[in-house]
Amino acid sequence: MVFLIEDDDAVRSFTRRTLIAREFRVIEATSGPDALALWPQHAHEIDVVLTDLVMPGGLTGFDVASRLREDKLGLCIVFTSGYSTELAELNHVHQPCNFLPKPYTSAKLLAALNCDNSFSSE
Repeated sequence: MVFLIEDDDAVRSFTRRTLIAREFRVIEATSGPDALALWPQHAHEIDVVLTDLVMPGGLTGFDVASRLREDKLGLCIVFTSGYSTELAELNHVHQPCNFLPKPYTSAKLLAALNCDNSFSSE
């Protein structure tokens, strides 16, 4: 299952439709605090987190990923952003993770979710 954390409605909708068309199950959050509130009830089913880096609510994608990884070590994280300045911080993030620059295509989205084949769409 993919945990999609994205505040932009259009991007979130495109991503959700793409993933569902490929038979992924998706849980959505619109901010860091929203994601942290949903996590406890779905953590056991989530294989990968796709999170925007810059979001409202006082928590960045890095903040959220760090907190989720405290609970589920080795969780696959895919960061996405349209801001290149955020890339510098990726050096401080532990693997496994990928980076998906915005805007992205369906093909690039699906390729980024391949975290060493550590999860499936089921």
